[in-house]
Amino acid sequence: MLAGTSQPKDTNLTFQCLILTSTNYTIWRMRMEVLLGKPRVWDVVDPGLVDAQKNNIVKGVLFQSISEYLILQIGNLKTRKEMWEAIKTRNLWADRVK
Repeated sequence: MLAGTSQPKDTNLTFQCLILTSTNYTIWRMRMEVLLGKPRVWDVVDPGLVDAQKNNIVKGVLFQSISEYLILQIGNLKTRKEMWEAIKTRNLWADRVK
């Protein structure tokens, strides 16, 4: 770094979530894995660690990217890993059809 310059400050990143549909699970999953890896919260989903703050981040991101119908189906699951697995189970056929 040059003398007299300061290091850049951390900034809050904004992002858009792809909404999960009945036909885009593979792309949705790939994008979500990258997105959740950015704020270092993927470890909550895999292997399913218990961290309340990270769990809430994952839950918030998931809720932005799935339909209200799916939120009602999985919203009461206790861990974000359970939510991720429920989404995967419901959409696994999409991979097989392709």
